[in-house]
Order: sequence, then C-alpha cells, then structure tokens
Amino acid sequence: MFVKLATLTSLALVSTAGIGTAQAADPTTLTLSATGHAHGTPTLLTANLTAQSNAATAAEAQVRVNALTSAASKKAASIEGLHLSLRDYNVEQSETRNGQTRWTARQTLVLSGTNAEKLLQLTSAYQAQGLALSNLSWSLDPATREKLERQARTDALHRLKQDADDSAAALGLHVSGFRTIHLDPQYIRPPIVMMARMAADAPQRSADDAEDVSITARAEVYLSAP
Repeated sequence: MFVKLATLTSLALVSTAGIGTAQAADPTTLTLSATGHAHGTPTLLTANLTAQSNAATAAEAQVRVNALTSAASKKAASIEGLHLSLRDYNVEQSETRNGQTRWTARQTLVLSGTNAEKLLQLTSAYQAQGLALSNLSWSLDPATREKLERQARTDALHRLKQDADDSAAALGLHVSGFRTIHLDPQYIRPPIVMMARMAADAPQRSADDAEDVSITARAEVYLSAP
C-alpha cells in the first residue's frame, strides 16, 4: 500500500513539472492597433433634383411628373458617363383656402457622373424643363474609393508591423508572429454638399476638399526572447 502511494506522488510531480515548462515557453502577447490613411480628391459629382406638378386631380399631376422624368431619363441615357436614378415618388392631397382640392405629385431624381462639365450642362437643361435642383455634392466614385482603401490598408499594416518591432525592441524581445489581424474601416465623411440654385453657379473643388480614407488594423503580436 505504501509503495502505491509513493508511485502516485512521483507521477504527480512529473506532471506538474511538465506544466511549468509549457507555461514558461508561452510567448509574450502584445495587443496593438494602427491606422493607415490615403487621401484623394472627390471625383463623383451628384445632382439631386425634383420633378413636381400640381393639378386638380391626382392623375393629371402624375401624368405631368411622369412626362418630366421620362424625358430626363432619355436625355441622361444618351450621354456616356452619366447615370440617372429615380428615387422617392409620392402624391399628396391638399385644400386651397377656397376649399378646392389640389393634388401634388413629386419624384426625386439623382444624377451622378465623373464628368462634371457634362453633368452640369445636363442639370441646367433639366432646370430649363422645370425640374428643381436641391443640391450638388462631391464624393469619391467607387473605383477611386476602392483604390484608396487598398492604399490605406497597406499603410495600416506597415504601421502595425513597425509599432510591433519598436515595442519588441523596447522590451528586449523580438516579434515571433501575429495572431488574427482585424481590419476596420473608419468613419466615411459625407459628400461635400454645395448649395446652388442653378447648376451654372456650382463652385469648383478646392484642395481643402480632399477626402481622407482610413483603415485601422488590430492584432495580437507574439513576442519572444532573441
């Protein structure tokens, strides 16, 4: 009986020693984050317009609005590089002071493109036909934004690696690897809105309009003795 107890005690000591060795071999883990940036001038111009008609009946008001939007769509389709989308459509009933019923039909149109000159010319033509211009705004077109996001991602990863190397050196260690890396896009600035009653009065872009695209990289870094 005494011999069996001694054997069990011996096994427990070996197991404990093994655990201690494994724990000592675990690398130091450091959590870091770094943000990369890329800058670009807005390339996509967007015009928000409204087609509206008032009439004694809902049908009359709708016919007029439908005619305006149909003509606008045909004009936009004939110009390469411009895209017109039809958005919110609504019909409202109201009464005049004399108690007469009136109907208002309204639809929003969004015209966008990278050729500012053609877009402004078409917007002016729309206004001459009776469409109202709400605002003009600059933003990044999808292809340019994707390019800047790639640049920002590369910048973030380079910064993360440099921060990891600097931190390891300060601790007298070296980087032995990275755990899962997370890439998070940062807040995207809303389009730059330019209030202009007429397309011809639209202001030009300036150097201050450059848009910043940023991405943050987060990771756990493994550090070990040199």
